Amino acid sequence: MIARAITAGRVIGMRRGCTVVFVSLLCLFLCTGRTEEASPAYAELHRAAGFSQLWVWDTLALEDETVFSEFIRMLAEGGFTTVFLNVGVLAEYGELHLTARPDLFAALLQACHANDIAVEALFGAPAWATAAFSHDMLLQVKAVFEFNCEYGRRFLLQTGRVQFDGLHLDIEPQGLDGKSADIPYRWHWGERPGPAEQEENRALLRQWLNNMRLLRRTVDVHNRQNRDDLIINLDINPWLSENHLYRDLYSEIIPCADRITLMLYTSDAEMFVRQGEAFLRNWQALNRPVVCGVELQKEWGGNLFAFTPEELSGFLAQAGETFRKYPDFAGYAVHNYRAYREYIRRYPAFN
Repeated sequence: MIARAITAGRVIGMRRGCTVVFVSLLCLFLCTGRTEEASPAYAELHRAAGFSQLWVWDTLALEDETVFSEFIRMLAEGGFTTVFLNVGVLAEYGELHLTARPDLFAALLQACHANDIAVEALFGAPAWATAAFSHDMLLQVKAVFEFNCEYGRRFLLQTGRVQFDGLHLDIEPQGLDGKSADIPYRWHWGERPGPAEQEENRALLRQWLNNMRLLRRTVDVHNRQNRDDLIINLDINPWLSENHLYRDLYSEIIPCADRITLMLYTSDAEMFVRQGEAFLRNWQALNRPVVCGVELQKEWGGNLFAFTPEELSGFLAQAGETFRKYPDFAGYAVHNYRAYREYIRRYPAFN
């Protein structure tokens, strides 16, 4: 079994020009198999908090074998069911993480799937909400299609499934500031912007809707032609989706996705519950699973990093009492891996 895996790894390495990382990491997990069960204290934190999903932006940090091993163990011991792995543009190479480091992603996918953890390809930018950047969006999405077809079928069937389970889009058009010559659009903040600003916001959302429809059609065609099952998971800002000025457009944007990750980035317990429940109630007719995102980066406003494990568990458990009244509620996602790793190291009793 291991010999066959190594052979498969070398074939891919020869085609892609990258062998060492894939072979070494693949062998590590084929030899060790599934990770050990969680320690009772560590597992208790996650049972109480209800964490199930995790954003990972700094994927390339996982090229280190020790970090890689610790990462997979952390996911398994924490009871995570899904991880969002950044496959986006690698600035120093001018290409995608995915195409620059396919061996790393193959090893990550296999290790995660061996522990029953789904993997979604994470990428996106505010510019993807504009018509001018729909081509860039499709190029990056199609790189995931190609990876799933090549790695998932031609080489590694004998060593386990090496395919992404979904596309996780973090687009957030409200991040556009109009300062780039290539992207002359700017999101106008405020509960009630003026008529001209309001129309500019709506025009931008209409472009995003068209791009999401294009993406939906493209993914459906890929799945049908290649017998794939990629889903679309879309990050949504609750402040915008619940604003009555834009709800009609969001009512068409949201159905383009199969799952929604709601970015509830606030440490105010009342606001956290109010915004989460409003979304679950107002959009329940769409029948889309909704995961509520929690901010843990201490550099960002609304983060929960200062909470003790008991406070964090209590905060999320209390909100969960309300959220679980709605069948679409699908647990909590943690933003992000680096902050979460720092958090659990801060409390030795829980790792």
